[in-house]
Amino acid sequence: MTYRVKRASRILNRILKKTLGPWLVNRYRIEFIEGNMRDLKPPFVVIGNHTNNWDPFILSCKISEPIHFVTSVEQFRSRSMRFLLGLAGCIPKTKAMSDAATVKSLFYVRNRGDVVGIFPEGKRCWDGKTEEILYPTAKVLKSMGVPVVSFLLHGAYLSHPRWALTPRRGKIQVNYGILFTPEELKTLSADEIYERMCAALKTNEFRWQEEHMIPFVGERLAERLERVLFLCPKCRKTGRLLSRGDTLTCLSCGETVRYNQYGYFEKEGGQPHFKSVLEWNQWQLRELAVIIRERMEDLGRPIFEDREVTLFTGQRYVAIRKLRRGTLRLYADRLEFMGRDNHRITFELSRMNGVSTHLSDWFDFYHEGKFHRAAFKDPHTSANKYTEAYDIIKRLEQEERRAKEE
Repeated sequence: MTYRVKRASRILNRILKKTLGPWLVNRYRIEFIEGNMRDLKPPFVVIGNHTNNWDPFILSCKISEPIHFVTSVEQFRSRSMRFLLGLAGCIPKTKAMSDAATVKSLFYVRNRGDVVGIFPEGKRCWDGKTEEILYPTAKVLKSMGVPVVSFLLHGAYLSHPRWALTPRRGKIQVNYGILFTPEELKTLSADEIYERMCAALKTNEFRWQEEHMIPFVGERLAERLERVLFLCPKCRKTGRLLSRGDTLTCLSCGETVRYNQYGYFEKEGGQPHFKSVLEWNQWQLRELAVIIRERMEDLGRPIFEDREVTLFTGQRYVAIRKLRRGTLRLYADRLEFMGRDNHRITFELSRMNGVSTHLSDWFDFYHEGKFHRAAFKDPHTSANKYTEAYDIIKRLEQEERRAKEE
């Protein structure tokens, strides 16, 4: 099935600007700081760092024309969502995969004289630091040859982290302006465009918070931290962390920290192992790489295992269907699903792509061109640990191949 990108509804755009826009500005205390936006007319491209579900609407507050945002194809699976996203003029894109159809749609929207919206990270960040910017975006921007406006958001992550169950009220600061003119795109190389784009979208939420120390007030501030943090720094056990209210506790060793309204960890009677989610996540990913190297020497031992997992399957733009429920195990060379009926399904990692965490709870991947989704019954389970482990395995395999070639 092919998808033709519709022109966004101008009526819907005006309604949202007069209703949702002011509500967002008031609710999250958004401060806009404008750079050079003189003489800007469509077509042009809008890019921004991606930290919050409301990012597309925040960016739209300062762009008069409707923005046709690149959106995960998973959002297009139901007819109702496909209709709503069609009204908004969204452009479908398969996560973590090159998508020629998406690039074609971008040029189609540009040629139509409309505005395109891209989040070059390709996903929302988990720990408050800008994710890796996708290099192909630089090539696309150069080829499109139209002005590029960049938005850099600070405070949006702390206002509602990707892992969090509830939003918080603090402050969001948005810097925006023209990053590239058409003339600059002609003269700059793709590498130079990429470097400038990375610099424009680079942010560390906790470094920004150290300078401002703004309280982000809300309820149950730590709940669902296990979505991003899955390894205990004290006992080194995986999947034993449990959040409740403002605290995160390891069920194995009892290590407990409190997440405060500034986004930092506190510990009663001492210092926490890590000050922030970012520090903790960076440490656990290094530890995970060590574990994976060990498992590469022993392919019979799983890296992760979760029970009560439901496996779904489907195709692009088609509603997914349930296969069975069972146990999911990730090894260094394969993903295995053992159903309750003892039926085993093996997915070789070498034949997997499009691996991603959808929203905050689902582990998505393609195997030999077929889409699959693992949904976890326990809401405290980290689906993202599978995505992170897959990325580390692929990186280590590449490093090993390079070493052999040298």
